[in-house]
Amino acid sequence: MRKAWWELEGELKKVDLFIEVRDAWIPFTSWNKALIDMIPAGVKWLVVLNKIDLANTSKTKLYLEHIKKEEKVEAFGLSA
Repeated sequence: MRKAWWELEGELKKVDLFIEVRDAWIPFTSWNKALIDMIPAGVKWLVVLNKIDLANTSKTKLYLEHIKKEEKVEAFGLSA
């Protein structure tokens, strides 16, 4: 696991866009803070809340607003 983590850190230096997919039911517990901290400066970051068709519509809207305002990241929801 540690080897994969180090390899991932190296691969992240090669990307221009980081797309993070979170579960719309639990958007603040379905992410990995350590992974987000590895994103190099200057890399664009997009948060996608998946399975919004199964989540509470009003709460999902609040979650998206919070992510955009507090995390300063573009975010949207979808069902895939």
